[in-house]
Amino acid sequence: MRDVALPPSILARLKDHMSKYVQSSREGLIIHYPGKPDEFMRGKHLKNRFDKAVKAAGLPRMRFHDLRHTGLTAFARAGATAAELMHRAGHSDIETAMIYQHAELARDKQLAAAMDTVI
Repeated sequence: MRDVALPPSILARLKDHMSKYVQSSREGLIIHYPGKPDEFMRGKHLKNRFDKAVKAAGLPRMRFHDLRHTGLTAFARAGATAAELMHRAGHSDIETAMIYQHAELARDKQLAAAMDTVI
């Protein structure tokens, strides 16, 4: 387990969720069965709930683990270095961290325009 910082907007939503649905002790579970705050939701139950939430939000089909990929990709887009990605994700090798460093045309154009300031 490790600590990771959250963007203020997500932190505010998480705090709101926790104040309503999570026990106040340090061991309180964020993801638990309804009415069973001491029982971590796993497997098919978590998948079914997640699938329903994704559909209700109008999002494209995704797996729960895709949240990790999305978060790390956003972290990279925000300017994280490979070392920072490795630290946040708990990766020990650069190859795994590079999965989240997607090359994008918009960013390529932005960097090309910035080259005028250094040449």
